[in-house]
Amino acid sequence: MDKYEVMKALWDEVATWAAANGYDITVLGGAGVASNHPVYDVTWWECVKFCNARSQKEGLTPCYTNTGNGTVFKAGTTEPACNYSVNGYRLPTEAEWEKAARGGAGGHRFPWSDADTITHSRANYYSSTSYAYDVSATRGNHPTWNDGTTPCTSAVGSFAPNGYGLYDMAGICGSGAGIGI
Repeated sequence: MDKYEVMKALWDEVATWAAANGYDITVLGGAGVASNHPVYDVTWWECVKFCNARSQKEGLTPCYTNTGNGTVFKAGTTEPACNYSVNGYRLPTEAEWEKAARGGAGGHRFPWSDADTITHSRANYYSSTSYAYDVSATRGNHPTWNDGTTPCTSAVGSFAPNGYGLYDMAGICGSGAGIGI
């Protein structure tokens, strides 16, 4: 796993390279509040192709191939095969994501082990009195990142890393969420 979510700037860089190298993803395929914020509004297929394009761009072996002929998955929306033994980027499995998100703080609601509560000082999320574990002094969207539009994403790496050194593994504000690879 990368230690940060994929920033809009990285998406744009890889998507530009991808479009010039036979992929059907583009810069317009992903949205972002700012270049240092997570990309959002991307499909699973776009994320898979992004992983392959980033791998090829960096000289690594792409993980995802077209089922049946083994060529690099660059276009379409069919279910690709994933070779877990190569060195390219790929999306985490559900189990890998959960383990990474917990950051070694098993048995806790959030990826920190000193408290089972959440506040705006620890994550970008919509705070509400509806949850006993939400003890933030401020309510609603995070006051630092709330610009009145949705989603109100925060700059990548704005909050402390979890026990595995991964950033921004808790919280969501509005209707957008970034991707982590």
